[in-house]
Amino acid sequence: TQSTWAIHGDGTPAQTALEARVVCDLCGEPHTRKRNHEHSSMLTQEWYAHLPHPVPAGAEAMYDAVAHATHEHYNHLLYFELLFASYARIVTRPEPPRVVALYNFCAAGGLLKFAHSAAYKAHYGVDDWPLYQMAAAGAHEGAIPGLLQIWTDVLAHALA
Repeated sequence: TQSTWAIHGDGTPAQTALEARVVCDLCGEPHTRKRNHEHSSMLTQEWYAHLPHPVPAGAEAMYDAVAHATHEHYNHLLYFELLFASYARIVTRPEPPRVVALYNFCAAGGLLKFAHSAAYKAHYGVDDWPLYQMAAAGAHEGAIPGLLQIWTDVLAHALA
């Protein structure tokens, strides 16, 4: 992937009201006043990874479950919901494989938020999934270029 980022609040009164009601994952409080960070919640923002090409013609129905109206080129994006649905199909097989996912792009941590969500843990049992994820950046942070290569080189050396 090229990069990832969240669809940030657009500053509208509706977005401001939403952020004033929803608890922020970073500070543990709704944003009823200006903070030193952006509001971070699966309920107020959307995370996605940019892809170098659009999805194949005829496959765009997968976006029906994604709120993508704010992005002009939505069919070039891998939204969190699409990634989650793919993982859910894999790990609910009768004999699911172990999945190791390494994300090395800006704001990659946003794609991991479901794993920490009480609702996803209760409803989908994500704590029991054979899914191991690592992100090189938090939900609102830039990634460190080359970090994944360094990590895999160190891992290869340790396993040799």
